[in-house]
Amino acid sequence: MEKADVLQASKHPSFESDLDLNSMPGSVVIINKHGRMVRANASWNEVLLRNHIFSHSISNDDYFDIRRRLNQNDTFEAFQGINRVLNGEEKRFTMGFYCNLEMRHFEMDVSSVTLKDNSIGALISHQVKQERVRQHAATAHCNKAIFEAFPEGVVIFDYPSGQIREANQSFCHFIGYTNKQLRHLSLWDITPVNWIEKEKQTLESKLSLYGLTGKQGKVFETKSGASKHTKIQYKAIKENGVITSAWAIIKDLDKINEESEKALEAQRQQSIGQMTNGITHELNNILSIILANTEMLDLSCAENEQALSHTQNIVSATHRASKLISEISSFNKSNGSEFEELDMLKTVSRALKIVQAALPPNITLTSELAIIQPMLLGNASQLQQALLNLTHFIIQALGEQVGKMHIDLQKVGITGKGEHIAIQVGCSKAFIAAEDIDNVNAFYLLGKPHKNLTLSTLSHILHNHHGSISAFETRGWHWVRIEIPIKPNSI
Repeated sequence: MEKADVLQASKHPSFESDLDLNSMPGSVVIINKHGRMVRANASWNEVLLRNHIFSHSISNDDYFDIRRRLNQNDTFEAFQGINRVLNGEEKRFTMGFYCNLEMRHFEMDVSSVTLKDNSIGALISHQVKQERVRQHAATAHCNKAIFEAFPEGVVIFDYPSGQIREANQSFCHFIGYTNKQLRHLSLWDITPVNWIEKEKQTLESKLSLYGLTGKQGKVFETKSGASKHTKIQYKAIKENGVITSAWAIIKDLDKINEESEKALEAQRQQSIGQMTNGITHELNNILSIILANTEMLDLSCAENEQALSHTQNIVSATHRASKLISEISSFNKSNGSEFEELDMLKTVSRALKIVQAALPPNITLTSELAIIQPMLLGNASQLQQALLNLTHFIIQALGEQVGKMHIDLQKVGITGKGEHIAIQVGCSKAFIAAEDIDNVNAFYLLGKPHKNLTLSTLSHILHNHHGSISAFETRGWHWVRIEIPIKPNSI
């Protein structure tokens, strides 16, 4: 049956049993009023099989699923038209649409048909448009391999709906979605709500007037829900002088990601520094009040030796607290980028004082620190921060459980690499995943920051000192080992 026969059948509802679907052009399916597929021709079955929609055989349990083939706007229009035919409001309905699965433009023809139970069904035919199909720039002007290998992120979308048609691997890796998943989304689905209106206005004004936009800031919302700042540029694609779609070129993804991580970490460290300064200042004020009142107690209890012993304990404890606050303040003010010769015994001992003060009562800390000669060329505050980061993981892992922590400092010789400083942090319970250790080393090898800010900071510190990190388990203890060359090739 040719298309003219289909049109003729639409004028007078045909009987489903009389129709030879395989003789009809295109992909043809018959559905009942509930949306179940009754019969389909070989072409339709082949499409379903190729795209893994349903099994090869058509059964009453299969539903006609147009959501998989059409974008959101077309889906609504198609549902309305098919329902009008099934409800007897119209004898025939036609519309053009772009198929998400086949990535081609089709013409949909829907006409009423009488089923075996004398109810009204719908005969639906999908045929590729015979007129010139709109070509997207990805297939018209770009070799697919070049498109995929392009270092910048590239997205092609319909204008003005924003429906995504194609995205290269660089952008897929950046956003966290696969290309197939992105084809079911619009540009606005991966844009934070507070950015959407502004970007739509920019596109409407710049694309219609100039056909392109300058490089501008943009925020994407990744699959994980994170917000990523980028630079983006749009370029219009026209058909017969009308903008039908557009390129979106996202610039320097890796560089932007790394710079964003660094800026975020710098802001975090600055905030922590400001907060620490405020806390130490307030604590010093409190200690001053305690000391002043203790001195007054001494005067009033001059003849009571037992009372005096208690006040001396208060004074001693207050002086220890004051010294610790001074250590924290000094650590916070130390320069974060300058390298100098370090006495590692003093450097690690200073960090341990801070660790000891922060430990909850359920965790016991022991250490074994060797005197290291010659001195290490490095940054004291960064190395202390690395040690604090590792102990932070132990405190989190143990929670309220009773546990032990041990810290070693020693000098080791590594074949072919010379002398190294080795710092080992151990715990009676696993406190960091092996994959996280691999990710920290990946930064050193590939320059890729870790999503976890604590691990990202550790990555930067080891990278700056040409160091490495490893994990191992022995005798029921879990250890993380940091190795840093005493004489690196370059700092």
